[in-house]
Amino acid sequence: MTKVAVKEGKTNKGLELKIARLRAGFKQYELAARVGIAPTQLCEMETGRREIPPELLERILGVIGGSGHEQDEEVKRSG
Repeated sequence: MTKVAVKEGKTNKGLELKIARLRAGFKQYELAARVGIAPTQLCEMETGRREIPPELLERILGVIGGSGHEQDEEVKRSG
């Protein structure tokens, strides 16, 4: 996956998470339900208004990782 860069060349983990989710074919509410959080929490993480706890990121990647997309590992490394 190509990294998504924002202000001053920094990587936006939330945006990369959103891209990974979309490529895996999940709607926000579907992924949120699978990992046990509210859709609003996932939205806040994807938009950068909330930090993504490492253990939650692992759960999310475990769910979307089953889709076989390379970007899942890219999101993990960018943290």
